[in-house]
Amino acid sequence: MHIGRQPSFSVDLKIRDLSLKPVVNSCRDLGILVCGSLSHSSHIANIINVASQSSNLILRTFETRDIATLKSAFMTYVRPLLEYNSVVWSPLYISDIRALEKVQIRFTKRLPTLQQLPYSRRIEQLGLQSLELCRIINDLVICVTK
Repeated sequence: MHIGRQPSFSVDLKIRDLSLKPVVNSCRDLGILVCGSLSHSSHIANIINVASQSSNLILRTFETRDIATLKSAFMTYVRPLLEYNSVVWSPLYISDIRALEKVQIRFTKRLPTLQQLPYSRRIEQLGLQSLELCRIINDLVICVTK
């Protein structure tokens, strides 16, 4: 993988007469999609897609409409997807931050008795934190422990 701007020339890379495959645009390392531009937008888009599918699956398959049970399922199966290694890929762009938060916004809006409340009141009643606040706390924990 080439990091930075693509060179205007082509380089044939070899190891002991074995030609390496052409340059790739991205690769996955420890569960994080790393692009040559070092932008994490493609990784964020990928985890948003997986987390949205998981949260929709929870709401479709659970027969119960008990808020505590649905919240527990969300915290167990979806939040780890949205928070895993966030210290490494923490979003820089407002659009990425909003798109990540939208997964939790949509889930909480579909819970019974909470549909008419604004997002801040929904997460307060559920005892949740915004994903942005969780990322900030994770960053601070890493800074303090280093």
